[in-house]
Amino acid sequence: EFLYLAPAPAHALVARTFEPLCDGDEEELFGMMEEVFQAVQHFPRIDVILKTEVGMPEDEEEDEEEALPQVTLTIELTRRSRYFSRIYAPNFPKPKDESWWVVIGDARRNDLVAVKRVNGLKKFQTTTLVFDWDEEMYGPGNDPDTHEGYAFSFYLVCDCYLGLDQEYEFVVPFDDIRAVEENMQTKRSAALAAAAAAVGGFPSGSAAADNGNAEKDEDEDEDEDEDEDEDDYVKCRIVEDDDEEDL
Repeated sequence: EFLYLAPAPAHALVARTFEPLCDGDEEELFGMMEEVFQAVQHFPRIDVILKTEVGMPEDEEEDEEEALPQVTLTIELTRRSRYFSRIYAPNFPKPKDESWWVVIGDARRNDLVAVKRVNGLKKFQTTTLVFDWDEEMYGPGNDPDTHEGYAFSFYLVCDCYLGLDQEYEFVVPFDDIRAVEENMQTKRSAALAAAAAAVGGFPSGSAAADNGNAEKDEDEDEDEDEDEDEDDYVKCRIVEDDDEEDL
């Protein structure tokens, strides 16, 4: 029954590898081979497809003046091996589920850009990582006029098996970034124009200043009139007092 675990060439290769360790003990040899094939059957084989898209920020509450283009990386993961809910780890103290980490890194700046955990990868799964474009990516050596785009590193990291991590490079085109920046600038200009049209009946600039000066002059005239009325009232009281003294 053990011969069905692997093709004959692989079976013979494993047998030749472990035979010197068994000192001719055939039962021990088959035990080692069985453990090896069980472990190999559990090892995941994952295919990765990456797609990038540049767009405007989704957060409407963000300050439009400080908003930057957003890059969305779509990750398609396809399992090519049999799925086991538990990993093969006989010496681990408790059952362990298989999990993966999808990571975006910026090797030039030694920066971690985005990270997310992926669970339950049975056959096919799609996930996304979103991050903001940074103006510093236009820095030295990345002139948009001479380079096609900015290169990032993508990592698919297994949290249970060593040596199964995958690394890829993807490029965000500068043309896409500039197109979105132009659209955002157009949107800002349209919003400012709409706001100006909405308050078009109200004075602004020098007209507002002239209006403020006119209101100030009117207030000063009213104060002067009040002062004159008060002076007249005081003079009348003085005359009345003099008349009483004469009487």
